[in-house]
Amino acid sequence: MHVALDGNGTGSISGIKVRYAETDQMGFVHHSNHIIWFEIARMKLFQDNGIDIKKIEEEGLLLPVLSVEAKYISPAFYGDELNINAYFMSSTNVRIKIQYEIVNDSGKKICSGNSEHAFISRNSRNLILVPDWINKKIVRINKEN
Repeated sequence: MHVALDGNGTGSISGIKVRYAETDQMGFVHHSNHIIWFEIARMKLFQDNGIDIKKIEEEGLLLPVLSVEAKYISPAFYGDELNINAYFMSSTNVRIKIQYEIVNDSGKKICSGNSEHAFISRNSRNLILVPDWINKKIVRINKEN
């Protein structure tokens, strides 16, 4: 089940404009920037669905990245306007998986990927269950979509 980034179903963040510093010698966006853009979309996904990362951290929890994958489909260039879409892909008792898609302003897919995250205790660094209030939100979102 895929869940849109925001309530209107578009799942996108507008206004990412490729800066010159984000390009490499070939004029392409350097591949490392796509992962940063995934994080921007992930934070917006959480925010738009009432999952406050600051609140999570204040409760003594952390949400590290376990894995991240990216498939580079087409290059982006300096000045391109990009939309980054993020969706909850799946959730288990201990992990959350998020899917991403980056498209340019003409709708051409630039990159797709996913990341997997787990909750850990800030103090012990031990793995913990996904907090119940977060799991309920993800289940509700998946049912609505």
